[in-house]
Amino acid sequence: MVTATPSIAEAASRLVRYHQEADPDLQRIYLFPADDQVRLVEVAGTVLPTHDGEATAFYFGSVPAHGIPIGFGIAMIRPEEDQKVRPPDGWGDWSDALLIWQRS
Repeated sequence: MVTATPSIAEAASRLVRYHQEADPDLQRIYLFPADDQVRLVEVAGTVLPTHDGEATAFYFGSVPAHGIPIGFGIAMIRPEEDQKVRPPDGWGDWSDALLIWQRS
């Protein structure tokens, strides 16, 4: 099983907490492990469909004041695209993804 380093896992946990509180339509969040950044794919029905079958990531710098000491990338997909579209370029494939949050 692939695991994230402690700083990446902690930053991912904070991002998940912020995002699930901010978006009531958010259904699931996957972490794609990396050594140098947090990489999340978020599944929500309120986002536009992907373009050309590949999720597009948006990248952000660190936010130390909010407990996020490293940069992160976020891609948003629709529920019907979950594990069907290609993850962002360079993130690996769905077998690398860890489901780290799911709305109950």
